[in-house]
Amino acid sequence: MSQKRAYNEADFTVYTQIKHQFEPHQEEHLVLYATNHYLDRFLAETRAYLQTSESNS
Repeated sequence: MSQKRAYNEADFTVYTQIKHQFEPHQEEHLVLYATNHYLDRFLAETRAYLQTSESNS
């Protein structure tokens, strides 16, 4: 890179410190897609997920 950028260029050390914020979740989690369902469906899926999570704890 021949030109200096206007913003701060973080190095690999900074990347390793913050990468956990951007990596996909490995543990089980609920994913809702707004393009596929309406609010009542979101709520039903969320309730079912939470009830399942609580009974598995």
